[in-house]
Amino acid sequence: MLQIIFMNQAGQEQKRAQLPIDAINGMQIINFHGDKKEMLVDVPHNNQAKVESRILGGR
Repeated sequence: MLQIIFMNQAGQEQKRAQLPIDAINGMQIINFHGDKKEMLVDVPHNNQAKVESRILGGR
């Protein structure tokens, strides 16, 4: 079974997830293994090449 293994900065395993699966309208979903229901979702038509404005402000 192929999986994605996320490591922390110390090189220890932090989380495991399945490989991305295709969903509607070109979206891809990565479901994490474990007790919590967690997922990452990529929505290609919402991706931007650059940040257009500052959200947090500052100098």
